[in-house]
Amino acid sequence: MNIPNTRKTKVLNKQTFQAFPLINTKSLVIMLILGPVASLTGYAANLIDLGQNVRPQDINNLGTVVGAIDTNQYPTVAFRWTASTGFETLNGTISNAVNDNEEIAGNTLTGAFYFDGSTTQYIGDGYQGRSINSLGKIAGCEFKQNPFRPRPNGTNPAIYDPYFIGQQWSIWDIARFGSRGRRRGIYADLYCVHDINDMGYGVGKKSRSGLNGSSAFIVAPAFDSGTFLPIPNGGTANAINNFQYIVGTTGFNSRAAEYPHAFLYDYDANTFTNLGTLPSNGPNSAPGLTSSASDLNEFNQVVGNSWLETAFTSQINPETYHAFIWENGQMTDLNDYIAPNNWVLTHATAISNNGLIVGYGLKNGVEHGFLLSLNPLQPTPTPTPTPTPTPSLPSNNFPAIDNNANPLKTKGTVTETGTNYFAVNGIIIWFDNSATIKFKSGFGNTIDVGEKVKVKAHTNIDGSGTAIKIKVGG
Repeated sequence: MNIPNTRKTKVLNKQTFQAFPLINTKSLVIMLILGPVASLTGYAANLIDLGQNVRPQDINNLGTVVGAIDTNQYPTVAFRWTASTGFETLNGTISNAVNDNEEIAGNTLTGAFYFDGSTTQYIGDGYQGRSINSLGKIAGCEFKQNPFRPRPNGTNPAIYDPYFIGQQWSIWDIARFGSRGRRRGIYADLYCVHDINDMGYGVGKKSRSGLNGSSAFIVAPAFDSGTFLPIPNGGTANAINNFQYIVGTTGFNSRAAEYPHAFLYDYDANTFTNLGTLPSNGPNSAPGLTSSASDLNEFNQVVGNSWLETAFTSQINPETYHAFIWENGQMTDLNDYIAPNNWVLTHATAISNNGLIVGYGLKNGVEHGFLLSLNPLQPTPTPTPTPTPTPSLPSNNFPAIDNNANPLKTKGTVTETGTNYFAVNGIIIWFDNSATIKFKSGFGNTIDVGEKVKVKAHTNIDGSGTAIKIKVGG
């Protein structure tokens, strides 16, 4: 199938990143969110096996999963999956992101593609489509040819807008090539935007080919200015939500033995949170060495992976990577939510606003993709004690009237008493707390044998009960 090339570009010639002010976006964001999501205390997990050699990359709020299949061979194949339709392959090597309009951004062998929900459009050689927001804007990067030698080549940050008529790729031409002595073009800048939110803010990383290290950055919606984020040792920014929270991984400082850790950064408040690592061998054990955050949702639930080794080793056991979810200061191993079985969940790559998590792990030692839903446990209801029934009083044979026209009237000396009754003039008067009882001064507050009483009573004709008035003491 031929895919039309709709690429048109706009190049922004900027030399360096510039600091720029950001308004406080928290007060501007209006969203419809499927939630809220409950806290982590108490989840029942449902694990769906997406199959062997499947690597999910993203999931939307409708439960559509995208990623790559056939990851054990080259090239891989882009896919989308739903519970109702199963797998559908797309014309690409990987689907990187999907929004709630079912639009997908991804890569081919030579460039990027955009899927509009029904058809695939090829959007240019030398591009990567890494993320897509709810407006259909795609974030990624553009390949930049080294003018001095065949390689290394650089990459520029790039944004694609399928709905903008006239030009659709905006390229920020900031990648530069460095020299080593007289040898020009030995180093190349690699800029790429990893995620873009609905207001157009993009985050990513800058690195240099041939050199270690990276720097996390954020770019403005106009795509003409940006700044490096104050992440320890440079780091990488992987995702940003609509409240301007950013997640990613800190950098590595071998001299100070500062290993990469997952982080949550609030851009508006300029606050940084190191999310830490999972314990290496269960509760109260030494912390693992590294962690990385892949994604977050609008509730600041963060997912990623943590390496459980406590000292650096080149002998990597894939089962020592465990997927995690972090919320409100607590990092939890996703393997804790599944019953002991033949799975090890190693990497969580994305989380939706309703708490659906995708990633991949090992099933019987072979890589499989997974979809994990964490459903809040419903508390076991406390049995309501059966109330002890109050025995009903025997019926009084009082006149049934609506008013006091013909009530029962009697007065005399009490000849017998008991629980909720007394006798006067041979009539048993049953009463409860609804009766009106007045005691003459000096007669206490109980009806006793030998006391003088006056009784006026009737039964309401509408069946609402008995009206009794009792005067004790004359």
